[in-house]
Amino acid sequence: WRGEYDFRVVDSPAALEADLQAKIGQKFTARMVAGFCWKWSDPDAQNALLPDVVLGDWARPWNRKEKGGEPPQRHPYTLWAKEKSGFNEIGCIYSVQGFEFDYTGVIFGNDLVNRDGAWVAIKGNSHDKTVKTSKELATLLQHTYRVLMSRGMRGTSVYFMDEETRQYVERHLQAQPQG
Repeated sequence: WRGEYDFRVVDSPAALEADLQAKIGQKFTARMVAGFCWKWSDPDAQNALLPDVVLGDWARPWNRKEKGGEPPQRHPYTLWAKEKSGFNEIGCIYSVQGFEFDYTGVIFGNDLVNRDGAWVAIKGNSHDKTVKTSKELATLLQHTYRVLMSRGMRGTSVYFMDEETRQYVERHLQAQPQG
């Protein structure tokens, strides 16, 4: 689907990353974000981030999170959003709020899927401790993906982990009038 806003559904997380890397090569800003479907590890003993977001042979770390103790001079979320190295890390709803980029790549997790036109939350696929204990899990996850998919000012590329959800979205995109 193309218009003034560039919205794309891509086939893999590697394609998502390549799409955004091409935009950065054109001097646009871009970041990858995902639903909170993976644990978020602390850095290892050498302060290296661990590749928690794993999809087949593709893996990336979540962005650096704030640690207790002395506050950093610049918040880790600001570093993720502004520094070049942040592109190699995945942001979540908590780290992306307050930031916009020219382009955003979203990994739409399997914590929220579409079945026969209805959005269904799968509690066991969420690692967001606050959200997964809510009785309004599906609504909160819909909000999460709405936020993630609205951070790109010029465009958004999305990789859907769940094929049935991808097909649902693609059917609705095809039904939209082209402008």
